[in-house]
Amino acid sequence: MWKCGMSFIRLRIGLSHHRIRECSELSKELLRRLAAILSHHHMCRFELYVKSGNEALQRQLTINTERHLCSNAPKRKEATNATGTLQKKNWVVNLSSYQPNEVELKLLQLGTNFAVAPKTVRRQVYDDKIQELLHDSSTYKKLPRYPTRRTGQVLNKFVSALKKCISGAMFHLHSTDGSAPRLYGLPKVHKKNVPLRPIVSFIGSPTYNLAKYLARLLAPLVGNTEFAVRNSAEFVKDLKAQHSLCEVETLVLFDVTSLFTNVPIDLALEITESRILDDYSPKDRTTWTHEDIHRGLEICLEQTYFRCRVSFYKQMYGTAMGSPVSVAVANMVMESVEERALQTFATPPRFWRRYVDDTFCIIDKHQVTEFLRHLNNVQRGATSTMELESKNSLPFLDVEILKAADEINEALRLNGYPNWILRDDKKVSRKQIQYKERAFVTLPYIPGLTDIIRRILTDFGVSVGVKPANTLRQILSHPKDPLDPTATRGVVYAIPCGKCDEIYIGETGRSLNTRRKEHERDVGKNDAKKSALANHSATHHLSINFSAAQVLVKETDYHKRSFLESWSTHSHANTMNVNTDVLMPIN
Repeated sequence: MWKCGMSFIRLRIGLSHHRIRECSELSKELLRRLAAILSHHHMCRFELYVKSGNEALQRQLTINTERHLCSNAPKRKEATNATGTLQKKNWVVNLSSYQPNEVELKLLQLGTNFAVAPKTVRRQVYDDKIQELLHDSSTYKKLPRYPTRRTGQVLNKFVSALKKCISGAMFHLHSTDGSAPRLYGLPKVHKKNVPLRPIVSFIGSPTYNLAKYLARLLAPLVGNTEFAVRNSAEFVKDLKAQHSLCEVETLVLFDVTSLFTNVPIDLALEITESRILDDYSPKDRTTWTHEDIHRGLEICLEQTYFRCRVSFYKQMYGTAMGSPVSVAVANMVMESVEERALQTFATPPRFWRRYVDDTFCIIDKHQVTEFLRHLNNVQRGATSTMELESKNSLPFLDVEILKAADEINEALRLNGYPNWILRDDKKVSRKQIQYKERAFVTLPYIPGLTDIIRRILTDFGVSVGVKPANTLRQILSHPKDPLDPTATRGVVYAIPCGKCDEIYIGETGRSLNTRRKEHERDVGKNDAKKSALANHSATHHLSINFSAAQVLVKETDYHKRSFLESWSTHSHANTMNVNTDVLMPIN
């Protein structure tokens, strides 16, 4: 019924657009004929009359629409004001504290007149929850300042030693103007009292690029066991292969409490080094030795410092939360733990599938408590909790598993999986389908522009996908502490002259604060060869207004940043820059 309803709506929309086009063409033809008959004065009066009539008609349609909505809306005291005018701001209802009636529930099921807004946490409540996390002295320690410079020096010394013995570019691993990682919390809206999940953003930190490189290097070593699943689709496929449950079997979900903060660094390094030594193809991916990888992991995992608001903290135990390489390392630790736990237990679970720190299993109900105790004894530091099935159901990932007659297929069917997936006798066509490779690009959706570009690119064999220019997350959610623009790396900047109206436009992969200090030093030495800014000051004997320096654009990619610099230089009339040609970006 839902598919039929959507097809009917599309048909009605298509017919409406066709009628609008017919009416538009007919009106143009009528206006052309009238213009041939009437004089210019009468034609102007006629067009003014038509315009005023259309405005009056539009006002009447708006009034009728509001009256219709008011008459069909649920009877709520706050729906209209004293004059009967519709108050649109009251259409948004917080369903967490509101019980919809039967009609509204039916509309919610159809999804026609409602949109789910994200559940938000007030700023003061959010700050209180963050401070409650940081007050745990056994996990976090407050620092007088952040050792950014020291961490950068240790990293650069390590990278410089690599450059002497390893061929290849290592410049991108160097730390220049690194900023402190930032702590923020994501609300767990599905849990009671909406606790926060602490996340540390390492973007822009000294070890971020090194951690990304090591994460790509270790990725082939993770997820190769039969117990790990990458997504819900893979989990569903494995679950379908299971037979019906016995009467003594039950569904259990195991969850590791604060995995990253409870994984010992020495254990993580030990397991990672063992995996690297067992890997037979590391030379195909890198020229680093396992000692180099071990030292790089030490630098990344031991950087457990972060900033929250204006204070700095250190995580006392475990690996660094939010570091790109911490996920791969934590997965390796969990794989090692589950392998030892399953091999050393007398009657292991019949079905065991894990996604990072959440594990779904089918186990004898009499062995649940004993297996949980055994699991916590095997894993050092980390503690697991369990969640038993409730009313013959248990959620895992975005799937709810139900115990019923033909329980697995029925659970999948209730979760919206089509029948062709549930059938075991799928027909496989012997005909080999030849797929033609096509280029694919993603564009932000701009009404009236993206559709034109998509039609043009389609003619050249390029598939186009669209994405929203602004999302609800970007508009409503800003949990991270904002960075000072002058301390952000990768910017195009402008510095004006203090005596004339000329400005200097430049780009840097470091922060504006660092580049500004270099400009001030060059101007102070009258070193005209360093930049056009120093040349302008030395030639004309003018002072530079460094306090008015500002960031024009943020861009971390060098080629895009160079294009934006040349474009900005070309766009300004009075610049000190010598070269004002516009460069094209290189993809």
